[in-house]
Formats: sequence, C-alpha cells, structure tokens
Amino acid sequence: MKFNTIRKKTQVLFLTLMVYGSANAGIIYNDIVDVTLASGGELEIDFDGGGAEFTFNDGSFGGTIEPGIMFNTDAGFVMLGTPPPGSGWDEVASLTLNTTINATSNFQNIGADGFVDPGWTTTPFSTGDSYIGTTFKIGANVHYGWILVNWDGNGTFIVKSHAYNDTPNTTILAGDIGVQVNGIEDNNTLNISVFPNPFTNILSISTDVNSNISIIDITGKVVYSITNSIEMIQLDLSELKTGVYFLSISNHNTKSISKLIKE
Repeated sequence: MKFNTIRKKTQVLFLTLMVYGSANAGIIYNDIVDVTLASGGELEIDFDGGGAEFTFNDGSFGGTIEPGIMFNTDAGFVMLGTPPPGSGWDEVASLTLNTTINATSNFQNIGADGFVDPGWTTTPFSTGDSYIGTTFKIGANVHYGWILVNWDGNGTFIVKSHAYNDTPNTTILAGDIGVQVNGIEDNNTLNISVFPNPFTNILSISTDVNSNISIIDITGKVVYSITNSIEMIQLDLSELKTGVYFLSISNHNTKSISKLIKE
C-alpha cells in the first residue's frame, strides 16, 4: 500500500499517516496533519504516492487568501456545482458527507484549474468542513476520491484528509474511510440508536440492553469508555478534537462498530 504526502512549495512536510481500508470497499484513507494554505503558498495532494494529482494554491484575487486548485495531470478533475453556480465553469463544488462521487458526478474539463469560493461566485463555498470530489487516473484506470477541507470564508483554508477507492471506476461517498478498524468489520447486530451524527459536544446513545461502550480514534486508541451503561445515555465529548472516530458497543458476544464524525 502506498502512502501519500502533502508538500509546501518550498518545504517537504513529513507526516504520520493512518491508513484504513476494507478489502470489500477498496477505500484507501489518508489522515494527515492539518495543513493551512499560506499566503502565496501551495499544497500538493498525492493520493497514491505516484506524484501529486492536485495542487491547492493561493489565488489572492481580493488581497486575502483565495484558494484555487490546479490539476497536475490531464486526467484529474474536481466536481463542480450542479448546475455550476455563478459564472460556472471553474467554481469548485462544496460537498456534504455521503455525497456520491462516481462517473455520473458533475466532473468537467475546466482547463488547468478551478477555484474555491472565488470573488465572482453567486453560491459561496460552504464554511467549516466540507468535501471536494475528485477523479483521476492511476495508470490507465479511473478512480474517484474526496478531499476534506475547512474554509472560513475569510482567508483561512485547511486541508485535513483525503481518500480514494482503489477499485477502478467504483463509487466512493464523500467522507467514506472504509469499514474496518483494527481488523474488526463494521456490523450492527444490536438494536442501537446514535444521534446526532455528526455531533458537536453531546452524543446520545440508546441500546436495548446494558452495554459496554468505547469510542476509538483513528489510531486505534480508546479515548472514552464506559461499562455496563444504562440503556439510554448522553456522553459529553466536548474535549475530543474534531474528526473521525469509531463507536464500539458490545454486550456478551455481540459487538457493533460504527463511524462517528465530530464537528
């Protein structure tokens, strides 16, 4: 399995990468140290270790940082709005969690670049965390992926993680990181209700029986646990950082693992 890198234009950043994938889903997920686009700077995105497919750069149209994205191969494109907003042809779409990314998505040949929230847009790019849908080639094969970014609408643009489906011509959902953690496949054999998801600080969990509950970060570390919990419980998780976690709920010989998103 190849790892990815993100590089500034003048400095290579050595990052610790956590990669999780499912043999069935074929999702190659790369969590990275969050990188903020500097004034006049560049950030390269390399999905598979074979060279950067995309480069974010600072367009600086209005004097503050205005991020754009360059396509480093003629096979690489990002999703646009449907229909493209504003002037349309080069405005990057802001995707929500679980948006479908595949051959039916609104990829267009928009030349060498696109723009995130350009000054002329009539539909601003979403502030906070959102996803950019991508397609690119590995050799002769077409793959689909996503890039998680955070934009504050006022000059701060952060790249947080990305993933792609290593099965050619196969759908990926925005935010999908695969369904395995430490070799345990996702399942839901218990009667469980978890809400809201994504959550901010308080997570409510309802089960049909008393259960052992653990929250696991993407490194496999248990960051919260409670044993023999009551059937309905509210957890204060305000101290957790934003990102992806896994919820493990077990009772006797039954276990369920599901994905959580903290905003």
